[in-house]
Amino acid sequence: MVALVGSLGFLWVTLTKATFLLSFEHGQKTDGLVLGHYGRQDISNFRNRGNTSFTETRVSFLDSQSNKEVTFYYDFLTPQLVDKLQIGSLEKGRTVTVIYDPTDPNKAIVDFGLWNWIQPIATGLLASGFLLIAIKFKL
Repeated sequence: MVALVGSLGFLWVTLTKATFLLSFEHGQKTDGLVLGHYGRQDISNFRNRGNTSFTETRVSFLDSQSNKEVTFYYDFLTPQLVDKLQIGSLEKGRTVTVIYDPTDPNKAIVDFGLWNWIQPIATGLLASGFLLIAIKFKL
């Protein structure tokens, strides 16, 4: 039973992240500026700052339609993971490519191409593993 519940949980996370990423399929690309990094004290309330292992990167960009500056918090890949994978940099002051929804500029993501899909792929594989265990052992 635990394996089945675990697979459903991981499947939900996978679908949520994948749906979020797919919403940027027709997004607008622009340059953004990394403003800094913030630790998360509480995963459920990601605006609550503290010193923990969870990190968000604050990024700012100019919305071309309203000509206003927009700031958002990016938490798909941590700065440490981006450095280890050597796919770019989230250093403070660095320019990054941002994809955003022109109808809702607050909905944005740093563009790391296929690497943005690492989290949904990993949780999808975990969901599949748990589901196979549940089926094999009839849990």
